[in-house]
Amino acid sequence: MESKILQLTSELYDELSQREEKDYDLTEFGLTENDIEPYFKEQKSLLLEFIEYKLNNKQKFSIEKCKKFYQELDIPYIVIDYYIKLLKKTLLKEILKLDITKDELLTIEYIFDDMLNLVANIYLKKEINKNRYLTSSKFDKFPLYNVHIDWAKKIFDAILKEDFKFFPNESASNCTFTKMMQYPESLMVCMDATLCGQLELLHKILHNNAEALYRLTIAKEYTQALFVFKEFNENLQKFFSLLKDLYHLTYIDLEKSFFKLVEMLEYSDKNIIVSMIDVQNLKQLNIKYGENKVDNILTTIESFLKERVKEDQEESLVVRAISSNFYLLSLNKEPKKFELEIRSLSQDLTNNLNRDFPNCNTSLNIASLEFDKNIKYQKDELIRILLHLKEKSKQNNGFYFAYEQAEKEELQEWLKQHYYNIQYIEEKLNNKMVDIMLQPIYRNNGKEIYAYEALARFKDKNRLIPAGVFIDTVYQIGRISDLDKLVLNAILEKKDWILSTKRKLFINTSPQSLTDSSYLKALNNFIQIYGKNNLLIEITEQQAIESFDALEEIHKAHNIKFAIDDFGSGYSSLKTVVNMINKGLVDVLKIDGSLIANLDKEEESQKIVQIVTQMCKIFKIKALAEFVENKETIQLLSHFGTDLLQGYYLSKPLYIEEIIVIN
Repeated sequence: MESKILQLTSELYDELSQREEKDYDLTEFGLTENDIEPYFKEQKSLLLEFIEYKLNNKQKFSIEKCKKFYQELDIPYIVIDYYIKLLKKTLLKEILKLDITKDELLTIEYIFDDMLNLVANIYLKKEINKNRYLTSSKFDKFPLYNVHIDWAKKIFDAILKEDFKFFPNESASNCTFTKMMQYPESLMVCMDATLCGQLELLHKILHNNAEALYRLTIAKEYTQALFVFKEFNENLQKFFSLLKDLYHLTYIDLEKSFFKLVEMLEYSDKNIIVSMIDVQNLKQLNIKYGENKVDNILTTIESFLKERVKEDQEESLVVRAISSNFYLLSLNKEPKKFELEIRSLSQDLTNNLNRDFPNCNTSLNIASLEFDKNIKYQKDELIRILLHLKEKSKQNNGFYFAYEQAEKEELQEWLKQHYYNIQYIEEKLNNKMVDIMLQPIYRNNGKEIYAYEALARFKDKNRLIPAGVFIDTVYQIGRISDLDKLVLNAILEKKDWILSTKRKLFINTSPQSLTDSSYLKALNNFIQIYGKNNLLIEITEQQAIESFDALEEIHKAHNIKFAIDDFGSGYSSLKTVVNMINKGLVDVLKIDGSLIANLDKEEESQKIVQIVTQMCKIFKIKALAEFVENKETIQLLSHFGTDLLQGYYLSKPLYIEEIIVIN
């Protein structure tokens, strides 16, 4: 009977493999009959060996040979499953015609099922090895992502090793992920209710898939396990993909996401403390050591803070931001104990920085605000408060904690005054109560006036108040473009007097104005009326980098050139600035005032100023030094060959009437 079954199987196998008409649509898998024909012969040999092995236990069967064949086979399991099941069905029909018992018939059926189970096990492990990329990602530093990387690794390893002691067979509700969803960072990532609803649903499905996979693999039901794994794998990819989207949406504007979280938590019963952490004298560090070193310092601080917060991630969150270097959120902390923790953290961090960056003398300013449950803070208002507290921290050895009654009363007084300032500025801008004064820019002999810089002033009764007093608030309330437009109008009112001086005029623009269509329209109108001769638009070097295309458009339209302010402040991309110079956009580089203020005392600043001056000579543009405050500085700059000088030692800003008298 054994030989008869083997012979019948061989004949039916050949017949099925040679049939011209196949019931199965191979094109669904991108295959043709020619693609699968080569594998039929070797599979036939393996199948016959397996049947003989099962019918006669004395016959050996090479599992390794079988594994090697199917591991290298580039044909989906479902195709193999189809052909073997078709062969089994056909064979059983033929066997029924023979003199065979019911038990023998069942034995033949079980043999084919065992063969498919063996192949399914090989394919299952092949699929796992193919999809191990899921457990390695740049997102694995994030806790919600990382917890399921470890989880998936354990599942994969348990199945590959067929050792299920460490298979993480747990329900979704008992998963660490569910607990982590209540951490501040997770709450910040999961503020989109629709997407997070999908995430939680996928999480439950994943754990259901994993439970089914556990039950099937431990029972060695590999055919079903393979199909469950495919579903599990698809859901795992969807889960990770959705998490990536959520993290991307959160981190694309991390500061905004952080304050949305804070705003949401205000409606909870949690005690909230928000801290602003800043590196002291960052601008000077940029100038002295360059942007790369400062970025390394900030990266080191970020790593330290995140490692420290990891110990308390259920109640804490730290983010790197824009308005401040870092923000720290702390929940349910007792204020005085929190103050001790912050002082300890600052000391440890400062020690680490001074060890890793020994010549930088790095120190921190930390300002902390305990929320008043009777006040709902909005982002802009909260940032203003923290910036105010940070200034107070500078006067208190780098720390300020607003949680005592006296500190809260002081803060209330400041808020009243600050809102008065906002009302004051809004009134001046709305009523167009803006004028200008002109500060002379001298040639390097300090005697001949080369140009004037128009400076914004608020009209206040019989006096003009420098807009710089309120400039941070003007930016904060989003009115800087309005101020820039009113300055253009004030210049046009005095156009004839200014033009009569026959000197160049420098006018300032803010970064926001260069992206404001109404300001660009006003600027275009201004240039047509004032004229483009002897006119320079002053921008910061940061603007030069961020608004290159807009500057190039203005230059092409009007042949206007630019003066780059704050050059050498540490923010520049020298390549962009040189590109602007080569395209004829730049006429003047204004050396950052922090380099000039103590020029007579700082040799390092002297070297930088000499280099910038020499660079300007090479590119045939002018170097301008502002903040000239003493005779010694003039002598040094004259010696260096710096073309232009500006500062209170030479002249304070003047009324137009004073300038007419001078001329």
